[in-house]
Amino acid sequence: MLELVLSRRRYLERLADAPAWKRDLIDEFDHSRSTVDRALAALTDAGLVAAGEAGYETTYSGETMLDVADEATAVADTVDAAAALLNHLPTDAPRDHRFLAGAESVGMDDRSPAEVLGRMRVAVGDSDRFRGAAFSANDDGFIETVYRRSVVEGATEVRFVATPAPARYVATEFPDLVAGILDSDAIEVRVAPSMPFACYLATADGETTGYLGVHGEHDNFLGFVANDRPGAVAWLESVYAERWTAAAPFADFLADEGLSP
Repeated sequence: MLELVLSRRRYLERLADAPAWKRDLIDEFDHSRSTVDRALAALTDAGLVAAGEAGYETTYSGETMLDVADEATAVADTVDAAAALLNHLPTDAPRDHRFLAGAESVGMDDRSPAEVLGRMRVAVGDSDRFRGAAFSANDDGFIETVYRRSVVEGATEVRFVATPAPARYVATEFPDLVAGILDSDAIEVRVAPSMPFACYLATADGETTGYLGVHGEHDNFLGFVANDRPGAVAWLESVYAERWTAAAPFADFLADEGLSP
């Protein structure tokens, strides 16, 4: 079925716009009558197209399969562009193909580390709400931006969950920030035992963009895949929510580690 839809996609798209007779398709596509006959016969037999009063038109099933083809193409385009980056993710990590449909990939294979890391700082700086989950501290500037936007400026509401390694890094390398984090209502930090990958959700003026972070074998940040489509964001929100629910308060972690300010 999908092979048929992809091979006859042009016909489906045309008939989804408006009904058309066979002669209209012959003229518009400059195809032979036999070619149009075969296309319409195959699509009609599959229940994707039907003859109506105004000409051939797509059915409900045809419209549905056209949506599937559009999404499959969008996913394939992202995978084609970002396979080298995506293949650093664990094969058993949570996965939803919808997140890749129409997504943007930004990696250090073709961009400078400063540019890639800078994009994440900008995501925080431009947001009024920021949720994150990370298992590695790769950029001090990112940490400082999160602190400034939440604690100092009160401009961004932050909810962040980290694994023990980055939580410990912040406590030991940025001790002056810890008290501010614990005292502020603008930021809440929790610590989770593990996570499959880093993810971030930046919201500005009611619009949210999800960022799926990709790391190398030494937890070095390699880049991210970003998507602002509602279905993609909803999936990443569910992944983030699982990490957040499984996490403990930052203050409890600090006390257990003997790092309380």
